[in-house]
Amino acid sequence: MSQTAPRAHRRDTSPHVDAPVGSRMLLRLGLPSDSADIGEVNAELAGLSHYEFLLLKLPPLPGLRTRLMPGTTLTIRFIHNGEACVYRGELISHVSKPSLMIFASYPSTMDVLPLRDHRRTVCTLPVMATSRFGDFKGVVCDISMGGCQAVFDSKNNPAIRQIKADEPITLQMTLGPESSNMRVLCTVRSVNSEKFRLTMGLAFENPEDSFLTSLTSFLDSAQILSV
Repeated sequence: MSQTAPRAHRRDTSPHVDAPVGSRMLLRLGLPSDSADIGEVNAELAGLSHYEFLLLKLPPLPGLRTRLMPGTTLTIRFIHNGEACVYRGELISHVSKPSLMIFASYPSTMDVLPLRDHRRTVCTLPVMATSRFGDFKGVVCDISMGGCQAVFDSKNNPAIRQIKADEPITLQMTLGPESSNMRVLCTVRSVNSEKFRLTMGLAFENPEDSFLTSLTSFLDSAQILSV
């Protein structure tokens, strides 16, 4: 079973918002035809109560607070787990201190558009990364036919912090109990450093057929076990 999936729009009729606190969201107040519409505003998710409300922190824009009327239509857009999400709700209320924040209604339906070309599977695979700065042990935490996300200890391996986007890197990993140790060349697409942990988004570059065969088998098995 192939893990390649087209970017198909879907409408979620019972959405569960699991975006982390601090996620960036785009907020539109009112409809484009309303006088309350001031375009999209950058907001930050400050908290939520599932199936009740989202709490959004707004920037201190002049005149914004006077437009925050209960019942005003809201359109909220955000990206999470490789998907673009958008829903329309309404403003419940707002507070001015300690920061300007609004309570937005929880979505009853949400439109979702996958942004990735391949479906990703959560996993825990030990990996060895080889780069021009040395070799580093880590863990692949999700993987697809097109690439993976790997996490490394940057406290005990500070040299790994020198790796930047667009650099080549080679991974060695075992894809299941019946697989041999596989090697695949990657290009670093993103680097995110948090305290003592460094996370890299990696794209596979011209993987060998043997690697693709083992990866397909691994992903198919993971999909069966998740059902």
